[in-house]
Amino acid sequence: MRKMIISSAIVVALAAGAWAVVKWGTGPTGQASGAAPAVAKALWSTLEQHQGNYLPAWSDQIQEKPADPMEALTAFNELAYSVTGPGGLWRKTVPDKYFGCGENEDLPICAGFRKVQPELAKWDKFQDAINDIGDDRAAWAFLKKHSTEIDEYVRTFVPADESFTAVQATPFFEKHLAAALPK
Repeated sequence: MRKMIISSAIVVALAAGAWAVVKWGTGPTGQASGAAPAVAKALWSTLEQHQGNYLPAWSDQIQEKPADPMEALTAFNELAYSVTGPGGLWRKTVPDKYFGCGENEDLPICAGFRKVQPELAKWDKFQDAINDIGDDRAAWAFLKKHSTEIDEYVRTFVPADESFTAVQATPFFEKHLAAALPK
């Protein structure tokens, strides 16, 4: 009888563990399989190329590549705010500094910047979603779900630096704005 009770308890414990893995994926902290920390480290590697221009305050974390998902997402959010945020590179610096759109909104390139505002605003919502994350488990889930989008964002929008040449070399500029430049 005692063996049956112990066996039943073991079966129940294993079933509860299997249920937890199915429900939460890699486990309550997101670290059971090692996949989630790898995703965080991959994000740090993606951000590494931009530490000098956009993330100088994050140099130590970028070098260490900690597995903390909130920290990695916060660094990405800082980069995204600098690049596509309301006062960022694509909304303020490039239109005003390189094309004078603040003074002359009638230029074709300035019309191009107005047309891309909805695409840039999409990233504001993405950043708001990151800001709403309340714990590490939710951060792991968000990072795993959106890691491809984050990588694509960095490849598409983030120039190597803020020079006109680097800005023109981005896929975002080539796709949406290059045609509006005078030949």
